[in-house]
Amino acid sequence: EQRPKQGAGLRFLTETVTSPTLGAQLKAILAEFPQAKWHQYEPVNRDNARAGAIMAFGQPFNTIYHFDQAERILSLNADFLSGAPGTLRYAREFAAHRRVTEGKHEMSRLYVVETTPTTTGASADHRWTMRPSELEGIASQLAARLGASATAPSPDQVSPPDNHGHSWIEPLTRDLQQHRGASIVIVGNEAPGSVHALAHSMNNALGNIGKTVSYTDPLEVNSVDQKESLRDLVQDIDGGRVELLVILGGNPTYNTPAD
Repeated sequence: EQRPKQGAGLRFLTETVTSPTLGAQLKAILAEFPQAKWHQYEPVNRDNARAGAIMAFGQPFNTIYHFDQAERILSLNADFLSGAPGTLRYAREFAAHRRVTEGKHEMSRLYVVETTPTTTGASADHRWTMRPSELEGIASQLAARLGASATAPSPDQVSPPDNHGHSWIEPLTRDLQQHRGASIVIVGNEAPGSVHALAHSMNNALGNIGKTVSYTDPLEVNSVDQKESLRDLVQDIDGGRVELLVILGGNPTYNTPAD
């Protein structure tokens, strides 16, 4: 029924697709039905990290961190030791770099700024807590101190945290600058895209790119903003333009946003 209309009423909804084989099958179907659309959505996604990469570079990238090369680490709400892709390798590299031996008398140092207790925060040498609404302001202040180009609001545009002082920012940024090319600024997926963009700028300003931080093409076969992709699908359904919806995996009736 869809062939005469080139699939104009056909929609596919999948979760994130990283399989080259499944991606190739979906692209082959879209080539046969050029008016059909492929949407992706899953509740735990990387939309914020993707948005931050686009803000920083103009296109999405996948970021890989090399903790075995990092002497100083700043985590902005990133629980990289237990709750992120690559956790096992990251945790092992981090632990190995903390181990003092006969020939190695220095260990890496971990700074954590977070909004809720995490395993990574419990392992930190220095840890500060704040509200989620304050994270962007702190990131902007850190970026300004490090000479990174600001893609988020400047410090005077964001209400500063009122539950602690800022005396720790200067020694933290000084320590990072003293370990140029051997430091990491990492941000959790829950943080806004602007904070991710600031982290990219800070890693660039610190000379970390190509040393402790590297970039690859997206792991997804078709990288999209999943919330926008789902919204487009719902609009087509409400507009009566969807005649056949194929859901491959996922449970959108259960786990999509309320609207």
